[in-house]
Formats: sequence, C-alpha cells, structure tokens
Amino acid sequence: MAGGDIEAGSITTTSITGNAGNVTIKAISRIKVGNVDTFASNNGDAGDVTLLADDDIETLAINANVKGDGAGKGIGGTVKLVSKMGDILTDYVRTDSAGSIGGNITLDAGAALLSAAGIGGTVRAINSFSIAGQDFSLYAGIRSGAAIEVKYRDQSFAFGDATENGTKGMVMSGASLATDARFETLNLAPQSGYKTQLRLVSYASDPEKLKINSLIDKSYNDQYSSILVKTAQAIYSSQSIYFYLSSLLTNPSGALLGAIVAGFQAYLSEVQLLQKAKLLTGVAAFKDTKYFSNEAYSPDGTPLGNFVATNAESVAKYALPNIERLLVSARKFDVTDNAQIAYIMATASHETWFGIQDFYGSIKDHPALYEKGNGTFRSKDEYNYFQEAYGTYQFRGRGYVQLTGMEQYQTMQNKFGNQYGVNLLSVTNKNGSDNPWKWTYGADVVATNRNLAADITVYGMQKDLFRAPNPSSMPFNGYLNNTNDSNAKDNFTQARKIVNSYIDENGGIINKELDIAKNIASNAINYYDALNGKLIQNTSKV
Repeated sequence: MAGGDIEAGSITTTSITGNAGNVTIKAISRIKVGNVDTFASNNGDAGDVTLLADDDIETLAINANVKGDGAGKGIGGTVKLVSKMGDILTDYVRTDSAGSIGGNITLDAGAALLSAAGIGGTVRAINSFSIAGQDFSLYAGIRSGAAIEVKYRDQSFAFGDATENGTKGMVMSGASLATDARFETLNLAPQSGYKTQLRLVSYASDPEKLKINSLIDKSYNDQYSSILVKTAQAIYSSQSIYFYLSSLLTNPSGALLGAIVAGFQAYLSEVQLLQKAKLLTGVAAFKDTKYFSNEAYSPDGTPLGNFVATNAESVAKYALPNIERLLVSARKFDVTDNAQIAYIMATASHETWFGIQDFYGSIKDHPALYEKGNGTFRSKDEYNYFQEAYGTYQFRGRGYVQLTGMEQYQTMQNKFGNQYGVNLLSVTNKNGSDNPWKWTYGADVVATNRNLAADITVYGMQKDLFRAPNPSSMPFNGYLNNTNDSNAKDNFTQARKIVNSYIDENGGIINKELDIAKNIASNAINYYDALNGKLIQNTSKV
C-alpha cells in the first residue's frame, strides 16, 4: 500500500499450465496503470485483480479470463476496483472462462459515501473487444454464475456511450445482457442479500416496491430461460457456443462457426428486446396511472391516488411477455421511433391492461383480450349488448387494441390470414344450436393468439387502420412525427385519434374522450422518457 499516487505500466501474471497470479494495489490517493493481464489457460484459474484507492483509478484493459479449447475447468478471476471518493476509468474488463464460469466484476466509485451530497464518482469503460461481431466493455461470460456490479453517484449510466458515465460496448454477465438502455440511480443503499447477475444502480427501500421489482425480475428470468432454450436448439450445442466464442479458434469449421455466430447474434438481439420489455414493465408498474387506485388521475394526467401495490404487482407479474410481444411486432414492422413505441405501450395499457387476466376476472368469466360488454362472457346479455352497440356480436372488439367491426376484420384477414392460417370472418355452429352466443367465431383468434394480436396492434396503429374506412398514408397518421420534449404531450394527445377520436361528427370536442386522450398521453410520456434514458427507475437489475 502506497502513501500517495501509484503509477505503473502494464502488469502481467499469466499462466499457460497453472493458475495465474493475483494483482492487488492499494493507494491512499490515486492509481494509474496500463494493461492488467492475469489470464490462464484451460484448467488454470485466472488471477484476481484488486485496485483500492481513495481517489481516481485509471487502467487500460483488464483481462482476467481463461482461454482454451472450452474443455477446461479454470474459472475467471475476480476484478474489483474501488475508489472511495473519485472516478473509475478503464478500457474494458473481461473475466469469462472458455470452459467454466467467469469471475465477478465490481466497479465501485464512491458508493460508500453516496449519501453525502456531491460525493461519489463516475464509472467509464471507454473501449471494448469483439466477440462474433459484438462489442463488449464489461464481460463475465455467457454462463450463469458471475455477477457484475457498478456503483456510482446519482446520475445516468449509459450503454454505448462512455462520454460521461457508462460503457462504450455491451455489458454481459451470465443470464444478463445490458446494451442500449439507460438507467438512473436512486441514491439509496442496495438491499442486502438480494441475488442478482447484473446490478447497475441501487434499489428503493419501500418493501412493496421491492416486491414488485422481484416480480419483474422473475418474469424477466422466465422469458430469458425460453430464449436460452431457443438459442441452444438453433446451434450445434450450447457447449459449442462456449467453445468457439470464448476461445476464438482460428480455423473452426466454417459452416458450424457460421451457425454459432448467427445463433449468438440472434440471442443478443432477443435479449436486447427482452431488456427493453423489462424496462417498460417497470414503467408500467411504477409510473402508469392505469394501475393506481380508483379515480387515480385528473384529466391532465396528474396522479390523485396513492400507489396501490395490488395493481402494480399484477402488472409486474404478467405484463412483461405481452410487452415483449408488442416489441417483437414493432421490430417486425420497422417501428423504431421511441415516440411510436411509447404510444403503442400506453394504448395497449389503456385498452386492455396489456392483456393481463387479473383485471378481467377468470378466463371463464371474461378472457382478457375481449372487449367487455354487459353480462358474463358469452352470455345472452353480452350478446344483446354487442348486437345493439355494433349491430353484430361477431365483430366485437378483440386484441390489445380492440379490433372492431367487419371492415377492420376484413382488412386484417387480408393482411394476416395466410400468415397465421386463420379465417377471421368465419362462423361455425357445430352443434346446431340456435343460440348465436354459443357459436364459434373465427374472429376469436385475435383474442387467443397473442402474437397475432400484437401484429394487428402495431400494424393497425402504424397504418392508421383502426380509423377505417379513411386511413392516412402517413405512419401513425403523422401525429407522432418529430416528437420531442416540447411537443410530446400534444403529439401523444393528438395520436389518440388513431384509435378513438375525441372529435364528434360536427367537429366538436367530446370532453370525456379528450380526458382519456390526455391521460394516455401522460402515460406515453413516461414510456417515452424511459426509452430515451430520462426516467428514474425503481429497479436496478438489468
């Protein structure tokens, strides 16, 4: 341990046949070193790297990983950089293992003193290395078991931008991948004993909100597990992806390597989408006024009620896979504008609570993606209600944004009928019943096939088809063009006309519908801000 600054060039303790040595540097003031290499091969363990300083820590690349043919048992080294009152700057940190688990990575810039105003530093990983065409700045491998934790003062942390506080490339640890999202700290101490793969900010201390965070995490992990299964099925074997991507052999089989690289890139794309779904699920649970208490908002979107955990818990538990489906459809139809994605989310939330069953009763009483009418599901009262409201029960509202009327169903049949092998216009009376509310309607598939429902939602809003028979030629009828902070509320309010206009046939304002439009717009701003990295999150596990 030095009494002042420590400066050094590159430090190497690598081993080809055994364990690599550890590197530990402690300084009362500042540490500045070059590359730090403690990598090993196959069965050897990589060395640990520990840098502790009161002031700034600056390094070039840190490689505490295990190279080899993928058959070894050596584990990656632990990397821990702690600056009590300064900033942390590094090129990149790599702790993965070709044949085993990677090492934990901790980058702590003044977390012990974050409660003091102005104390605490930034964390920047300004460079990256490439695997299968993907750039990583913090990388503990793709096998579960390693954790990455980054602590810093109260400000944004960005992926893909290390200018102020963030990483140039992706961050990956076992079952977690962080890429293009941005998150904010809450300046609160993390809860002890909480197991996580990748933690970038602190957790809220509110027990109800912690419970909701946990439900979001579980929903995310369930979806992530399905992605792993799909990835493993898409390539030669899971062992092959570890073997080739970790060891980067120079002459692997071209066909096999191509399949592995393609599989890995598809995996990254799916996890990126899933991370965005998790972000938006957090917004829904904590910020969307749809899930507050009764009479929770005023017409301008100002919350009036208190946070109600029961509603938010249901959203946290069930919304993520539905949000993910909508994001998949947005990608399918090249909807990439954050304002457009945000409005899709706010609309699906308002229309059908993201299709969450808890808000509609049991499946028997009322399935979630059917429009509600008077009476229980498929009762005579409900049949009569829709016959009177629309002139037909057959084309009642269905889907995340409810498709209604024969013309709209015909339009979507022309677009998606062959793709999904359905006939939305068919009616079947198998038992010869004279009770039409007991017949089978082809249109019901819009409420039961959620992938189709998501496609119809995104495509219908994009093409302005919910306003048939006079759709606009501009995406989202042009209401969301060039949306920014200054015009977002007005743009999102106007966009309600895509689904349900607040203007009557004489050009007057329907006040009740305008109030709904304004509330949806307020919620859309929350989703929009989150996608643009400006909304403080209540959850930190990404």
